[in-house]
Amino acid sequence: FALNGEITIFWCDPNVFRNGTAHKRRKPKGHVGSTIPIEFTSDEQLPIDKDEMFMNVVQGSFNIEETEATYNLETKVVSYEMRFQVEMFEEFELHRFPYDRQFLQVFVRVNFSDYKFVARPPGFWGVNTNTKPHTRIALAPRIHTQYELFEPWIDRLHRAEGSVDPNTIFVGIPVQRYQSYFALNLIFPLFLITSLSLVALRMHPSALNDRVATILTLLLTSVAFKFILSSELPPTSYMTYIDRYLIGTFVWYVCLVIESVYVYVEEQDAGDAGDDGADEDEASRSKTIDSWFAWTLFATWIVAHVILIICVNCELVYKRWEDVMAENIEGNSRQKSKEAKLDAKDINPDDDDDDD
Repeated sequence: FALNGEITIFWCDPNVFRNGTAHKRRKPKGHVGSTIPIEFTSDEQLPIDKDEMFMNVVQGSFNIEETEATYNLETKVVSYEMRFQVEMFEEFELHRFPYDRQFLQVFVRVNFSDYKFVARPPGFWGVNTNTKPHTRIALAPRIHTQYELFEPWIDRLHRAEGSVDPNTIFVGIPVQRYQSYFALNLIFPLFLITSLSLVALRMHPSALNDRVATILTLLLTSVAFKFILSSELPPTSYMTYIDRYLIGTFVWYVCLVIESVYVYVEEQDAGDAGDDGADEDEASRSKTIDSWFAWTLFATWIVAHVILIICVNCELVYKRWEDVMAENIEGNSRQKSKEAKLDAKDINPDDDDDDD
């Protein structure tokens, strides 16, 4: 995803001109006041590393569109404003698809190692501290039709021990997939197609060929929906909610085939018993089993979908936003640790010992 933004950093440096960090620029015509425009001699003089400013950056996508630096001669405070454009990547977790929530994470890292960080600047700096952290997010048209945007979260990143890391600011952009598209175009048609399979149970138990042909036709239709779903999602090594629903329909069809074969055998045995002069109640046993199985399956199918509708409307199928953010941050920490180990291994590879 693309990110366009601006960031302003304030720091106090009484020796900004003495140590050659920056030099004065010509004041704009008509400029009055103690704040003057300045220009830094190099990016190394800034308390930020532009190359390491963001995590999860697409390589070569970070572009600085405009910078503006000013210096207050009275308060000795430097104000550095930077407008930038960057592309970032995020790995989506699709276990709950299509009832999934995602966080587009932005980590802004500022190197304050040589400075004493203050959460609130002193009053004499003249910095407006009444403003609150805020962002304005607009989804691209292609994404806007798939995801619902919620209020972004802005906070300083917390370390593992719970303390605040002043060098990293976290911006979480929560988005939730519109499940109505998949509910109307995939789940609901599958529900109707699978429900039609109950018609096979109203056929006579002896019509095994017709029963199995009807069930297998509907099964092949469900398989076609499976291929349609595969084109909508990237390959995953785990099952999503919609995958489980599809597998549930496949199990449903298998149960219907097994039941059809069972009542067919019972019907044949009852017919043979009737030829031998057995009681007529024995001949109707297969029909009773068939009717009982049909109503039980129908009731289970309806109750399961009523529960599903209630869970969706009450958002019980969605993961809590706090859990989504915690898992994403934990995943990033594991990825950073893994990359650090790989880098250390590349720098200091273990020498292979020669066999004696």
